[in-house]
Amino acid sequence: MMQDITKLFLRLTVGIMMLFHGLHKIIHGIGGVKELTVAAGLPEFLAYGVFI
Repeated sequence: MMQDITKLFLRLTVGIMMLFHGLHKIIHGIGGVKELTVAAGLPEFLAYGVFI
């Protein structure tokens, strides 16, 4: 029983963190990711894979 509650808590925690991370990307755009991909020497269009 305790293992089930622990798994539920972990899944909810990770899910909520992913939700807020995704909302941040939608609201503020992917400018930071674009800068990181260009700085790594990759094409800028690869940053749009974040939305997909």
